[in-house]
Amino acid sequence: MALRHFPELWYEYSRWHGDSGDGPDAAVAVLTRAAEALPDCLMLHFALADAHEAMGKGEEAKQVYEALVSQLEAQPPPAAPAGAAGDPQQQQQQQQQQQQQQQQPKPAAPGEPAAPRGGPVAELPPDQRALAWIQYMRHLRRSDVAGSRRLFIRARRAPDCPWQVYAAAAGMEWRLSREKEVARKIFEKGLDSGCLTEPRYVLQYVGFLCDIGDANNARALFERALTEESNRRSLPLWERYLSFEFELSDLQSALRLEKRAREALGLDGGADGKGGGGGGGSGGEKGAGSGAGARGLQLQLLLLRYECLDEVPCAP
Repeated sequence: MALRHFPELWYEYSRWHGDSGDGPDAAVAVLTRAAEALPDCLMLHFALADAHEAMGKGEEAKQVYEALVSQLEAQPPPAAPAGAAGDPQQQQQQQQQQQQQQQQPKPAAPGEPAAPRGGPVAELPPDQRALAWIQYMRHLRRSDVAGSRRLFIRARRAPDCPWQVYAAAAGMEWRLSREKEVARKIFEKGLDSGCLTEPRYVLQYVGFLCDIGDANNARALFERALTEESNRRSLPLWERYLSFEFELSDLQSALRLEKRAREALGLDGGADGKGGGGGGGSGGEKGAGSGAGARGLQLQLLLLRYECLDEVPCAP
């Protein structure tokens, strides 16, 4: 079949069947073929699940998602040797070994995380793998809130669970169920799992804390995140923190924070942009300690004092 590796053509073909062709069943058949031809294209799998759900076939939709996320879960333990089944002595030894392992669980060695089962989805980047879990949680949330929560627990146990899964699960609890404390606990679990070094996750958590009016803990989270070496020169974190302080704090406190931000970003030489270009840190934003880049960043920080709803007090 020509052009079989173009997902948009498969999708348009299925839409044609659904709108004016041979009907929803034909559309599902097309999407099934598409998912087999392009197994690493999540869009086609999601479209297939949506087509099943729109026809009232929730179980078939669930099977589509299960086929995706099962590739991301940990490898099952190895099966017992074939010859051991008929040997009572070997069976007894295996039982003793299993009991010892249960009583004294051995932690995973550093640098050797559990391996996923494998498959096309497991080879995708982390943000794409996160979408497989998130879309499945959204699907379950529409009819089975408890099932969606159980799925989140499965996702947490999967190897290298992406930060987006924690943020999405917490957001669902807050926006859909108004479960403030549940959402907070999920965000904290994400921090414990290593998401503190991901500025985008921190900003999601900050947004939630601001939504519930918890300014004190939002400020504490900013400070906690900025103590991480990898976050020390994160421009998005400093920008959001400055906007937060200029909106909610007194002017002197906000100005002191602005000075800290300039120093951390290597702009501590003043408004002329002639300061040192260092600022230290590792893995942070690219330094702009001198020249036009520094002057532009100085102006960017200045405008944070006065901007509101994306409006700034001077022409661009």
